[in-house]
Amino acid sequence: MMGKALVISSKRQIKTAAICLLFSLWVGCGRGGDNTEVAERFGHHGGHLIQIPSALGFELEFTLDAARRRIVLFVQQLQTELPFPLAVDHLEAEFESGGRTIPVSFEADPRASDPAGKSSRFVLDLDALPQQMFGSNQYSLTVWFPENGKKIKGSMSHRNDHRHNYKHD
Repeated sequence: MMGKALVISSKRQIKTAAICLLFSLWVGCGRGGDNTEVAERFGHHGGHLIQIPSALGFELEFTLDAARRRIVLFVQQLQTELPFPLAVDHLEAEFESGGRTIPVSFEADPRASDPAGKSSRFVLDLDALPQQMFGSNQYSLTVWFPENGKKIKGSMSHRNDHRHNYKHD
């Protein structure tokens, strides 16, 4: 009986930690606690832009889809913010937080308008992240993928001290 109670308690703790991560991603990152604006540009979907070489002509935008419990990376053209499909089935990535590195893979989730074999949207289920990430107030993310024989790499840092107004399509 006590073993069953411990399992239920552990499941509640994991669920509570997941809710805390979702809330911290929704409520806050790079803005000061006094609600002053920072000179940071957010993307078309309300998320953070992952820094990649601008000569490539596209950008990656990091968002949270709380309703579907997943992180979404949108690939979009610079300036126009139109979808920019990539010919890859996943994006490799690493989260770093509190001295810990967590390797993950964002899987292709093509939009209806994406050509066959390409995707302008990539997703990571929140269940793929370890419980320790859910309590983190600050982390960095590095993403990479092959493009024309080269390794394209981008990164961003995130602090949970501001709000987002995410929009998903």
